[in-house]
Amino acid sequence: MPVDYSSFETDLATVRADLKTVKDNAANLSGEDACFDAGSVEMDAGTAEMDAGTLEMDRGTLDYTISDIEGQSTALKDAWDAYETAQALMPGYKPVLSTSTGGVSKLRTNAKDTVSGIKSKGDGYVKTGKDLAAKARGVSDAAVASSC
Repeated sequence: MPVDYSSFETDLATVRADLKTVKDNAANLSGEDACFDAGSVEMDAGTAEMDAGTLEMDRGTLDYTISDIEGQSTALKDAWDAYETAQALMPGYKPVLSTSTGGVSKLRTNAKDTVSGIKSKGDGYVKTGKDLAAKARGVSDAAVASSC
């Protein structure tokens, strides 16, 4: 089954919205309340960082999918090894399965490639979220520095 990345997309959209809020609120700092309002911008940046953390939780859920794929790959190898062992004990046996050892290896390589792709995509979402949160923190720090 294809991996569902919708929670990543939703959470990343939230972090993007948080960054926009930080930028908008920082741009509107003025007057004698600017320093006080800059504190709100700092809290907004904290929200962006917290929301970016949800992407790491999303990434953790991918580990269940990864573990399942790796487990099935191992089970396939074990089953094939048992099949070959049983076949060797029966002289003159004609295999009923057409999949060769090479075919099993190809399936296991595909599983490894799939796992690698899942990890990479999930890690990419996490990195993007962290980068956006860092930008929000940078805007916040600059707002405080210029207003207080």
